[in-house]
Amino acid sequence: MICRWGPYFVAPVIAGLDKDGDGWKPIVCTYDSIGCQSDHCNFEVGGTGSELLYGSCEAFYKEDMDPEQLYECISNCLLSALDRDSLSGWGAYVYILTPDELIVRAIKTRQD
Repeated sequence: MICRWGPYFVAPVIAGLDKDGDGWKPIVCTYDSIGCQSDHCNFEVGGTGSELLYGSCEAFYKEDMDPEQLYECISNCLLSALDRDSLSGWGAYVYILTPDELIVRAIKTRQD
């Protein structure tokens, strides 16, 4: 039974682009359950597999990736964490935001 006044446990990840002079600067941050913003310098993680994501994100991340390299990096990190965390689900969507377009791709993981 869900209590009417009970909290909703979510881990939002906010991403966007900020105009920075002549170019665009990526902005990524998360919020905890009481609304405190957390913005580290290179990447953010959230959800039940967040502890499993930190190590793979640190290992795969490198500066100035193009959209295809970024997709491969994100996919490998998610696959690594999703294979080890049964609560994370059976797949994920990867969103790549560039100044010109939004690319959305689905990745599938183990189905057992």
